[in-house]
Amino acid sequence: MKIEVSVQPSEHQLQVISDGINAFNAPYLPNDGEFESGLRIAIMAQNEQGEYVGGLQASVVWSYCILELLWLSEETRGQGVGPQLIEQLVAFAKEKQLTQIRTEALDFQAKPFYEKQGFKVYGEIDDSPKGHKTYFLVKVLPDGEILLVLVLCLNKQSIIKSQKWIYPQILECWHTITSE
Repeated sequence: MKIEVSVQPSEHQLQVISDGINAFNAPYLPNDGEFESGLRIAIMAQNEQGEYVGGLQASVVWSYCILELLWLSEETRGQGVGPQLIEQLVAFAKEKQLTQIRTEALDFQAKPFYEKQGFKVYGEIDDSPKGHKTYFLVKVLPDGEILLVLVLCLNKQSIIKSQKWIYPQILECWHTITSE
C-alpha cells in the first residue's frame, strides 16, 4: 500500500475520491444526484472602475450550500454589499432547490452580520484557533423546511412512487408524525 500527500491534487485524483464517496453514499442518499453536489460558485462585487471590492465563494454538498469564504474590502463594509451578496447566494440556493446554507465564522469575524441575514448558530468550538472561538451557522431556506417535512412524511409512509403533494397534504402528514 502506497500513501501519498499532494498539495496540488490532479482533477483525476479529486474525481476518484468524489466518485468513491458518492458510490458509498448512494444507498443512504438516493436523491443526492438531484442537487449537483460538488458545484462551486463565486459571486463577485465590482466598483464603478471594475475593481473587485468583495465576493463570496460557495459550494453545493448534497442538498445544501456551504458558504466557504466571504470578503468585503474596507471601503465596502457597512455599505450594504454583504447583504446583497448573501441575497444572491440565497436566490441561487433556492433556484437549485437547496434546503440550507451553512458557514462558519471566528469570534472576530462576521457572526453578527450572518445573524442579521437570518443565520442561526448551531455549534461552536472554543480555543479554535488558539485563543478564539469558531461558530457554525446555518440559514434554513423556507422551501427547505417544507422539503424536510415532505421527506419525513414520505419516509414515514414508505411511499416509493413519485407523487405530487400539495401544502395541505404536507401539513396533515406533519401533524400525524408529530402527534405519534
